[in-house]
Amino acid sequence: MDGKIIVGALLGLSCAALADVRTHALFSENAVLQQQMRIPVWGTATDGEKVTVEFQNQKVSATTVDGQWKVTLKPLKAGGPFTMTFRGQNTVTLTNILVGEVWICSGQSNMVYPLQGCEGGPEAIAQSKDPLLRLLVMPRQKGIVTGDKPLRDPPGPVAWLECQPENLAGIGGVVYFFGRDLRKARGVPVGLIQVGEGSSPAQLWTPRHILETPAFRRFIEEYDKVVKE
Repeated sequence: MDGKIIVGALLGLSCAALADVRTHALFSENAVLQQQMRIPVWGTATDGEKVTVEFQNQKVSATTVDGQWKVTLKPLKAGGPFTMTFRGQNTVTLTNILVGEVWICSGQSNMVYPLQGCEGGPEAIAQSKDPLLRLLVMPRQKGIVTGDKPLRDPPGPVAWLECQPENLAGIGGVVYFFGRDLRKARGVPVGLIQVGEGSSPAQLWTPRHILETPAFRRFIEEYDKVVKE
């Protein structure tokens, strides 16, 4: 085949891929969105491309700038499952989306200690099936906790999973028991995002403006010194 034809075909594929509307990894099949508050939804597409998001009888649009787009949904009602649709030069349809309570579970080894090893853990796993409890475990990788700048994307593939025995291998006991009991107490869908790292310093989980107060200022000074070195 002629080399020019091959190059042209590859360029065509590259342009087509670039044009695709994509959602951030947090927005996927089985995801849970927070109820009763405005919800930002974002992703990528080609500059200038109009992206329209449809969910719970809402339709909102945004224009892509620097490869990024973001819309904001009005407060959502708990329930589901729902379908979320993204339209641009292509269409992305996500199903089995719930709305309820979403919690980020962050911390040290006590947060990531596996459910299997907890007292009552094996029994809890056997009885864990609950399609209205969803779990997302962020990859445990250097930089997700110790980095000094926010990450735009997870440091590896992530996926929302329905709570059932075969999906609990990476779940911490504290995370699971909290979510299970919250489901019982609130009676709405619950989504848990686990972000933890054993042996990480407590100050890494503390907002900088708190660390800058006189009582904790030394932690900021020590950190800034290490960064400069």
